[in-house]
Amino acid sequence: MVRRSDNTRFHLKTAPSPGAFTRERTAYRPWTHALGWHAPSLVAADASLQTIVVTALPGRSLHGATLPPATEVRVHRGLGELTAAFHHGAPRTRSLASSSA
Repeated sequence: MVRRSDNTRFHLKTAPSPGAFTRERTAYRPWTHALGWHAPSLVAADASLQTIVVTALPGRSLHGATLPPATEVRVHRGLGELTAAFHHGAPRTRSLASSSA
């Protein structure tokens, strides 16, 4: 994480391959718009370094956290709502069924 002098936080993300970089950078256009304040914003991207800079979101990572059951239920519901917003905001693509015909 990087902080600016005004205390704004950013994450610097480096992709392992050009394809991963392109997918990551592209996702910040149509998909994160659908998530609103729940998603970071793309600040900068450099294809030659396969690196992007995105705004940090408030909160903390729950990776590896042990949560009380009621909190875990709230977290799962919230993640479900974010996932639904993500899928509704995703650009339309051809389905596998229609592409194999």
